[in-house]
Amino acid sequence: MRIIHALIILLLLSSISPAQVTSRIAFTKLNPLTSDFDIFVAELNENLKVVRTYNVSNVIGADSHPSWSPDGSKIAYISQRHGKWMSIYITDYLGRNTRRFSSEILGRSWGFPGWSPDGKKIAFAYEPKDNDRERGIYLIDIDGRNLRKLVGIPFGSLGSCKWSPDGKKILVHSVELYVIDVETGQYKMICDGADGADWSEKGILYSRSRFRSIFIADENGNILKRYELPDFKFIDEPSYSPDLGKVLFVGRKGNTWGLHILDLKTGKVKSL
Repeated sequence: MRIIHALIILLLLSSISPAQVTSRIAFTKLNPLTSDFDIFVAELNENLKVVRTYNVSNVIGADSHPSWSPDGSKIAYISQRHGKWMSIYITDYLGRNTRRFSSEILGRSWGFPGWSPDGKKIAFAYEPKDNDRERGIYLIDIDGRNLRKLVGIPFGSLGSCKWSPDGKKILVHSVELYVIDVETGQYKMICDGADGADWSEKGILYSRSRFRSIFIADENGNILKRYELPDFKFIDEPSYSPDLGKVLFVGRKGNTWGLHILDLKTGKVKSL
């Protein structure tokens, strides 16, 4: 199965789901008919060529930060369609059976809502309405019940949540990069100044545009491998594909943004 995630701030938020014949990318793009950002899906063939795209949200109000369920059948995303405060919505990959994840979530959510590996829970950064002191990382069951605060992290902005493959830890990317123990709520900072991060079989991978590189580190922050990408002025949201041994990332060369794939074995980059 191909599971890859990527992000372009304000321009593209994307992730590739598992599929038998093709891969699918969910991304955020401006809808010229409504002047709002909607969630789109692009279908790719085996050569990673786009064969079609379609809109899966298409409503008044900004939609962003799509995240695929582990089996690739559903997409969770953040929507502001009900006014100032954001809520999490879930739809299938064709944009059908869309539902508000929980009517009790009345606050601000940021970043990718992260599905647990078993598909039973979602982790997300959340600030309850008019209650800044309760901002933090929350967990909720997939049926919209049992909302609970995992930890309040003392940093300025809350970001994307990604579960470890064994479901025991959550990687939270904001300006800093943290790993949280799901059972105890204890956390540690891996690094600051990261532009995006994901789990890989070899460790935590993250990008730092300042150093024009993608790094792989252990859970104590020790760097195990560095991939230098001198042609890129900005490197964002690297995402690991376990079946391919490759990393999809958003990169900017000059003034041009695009999606690119880094082969971890050879260190070579292919532009999509």
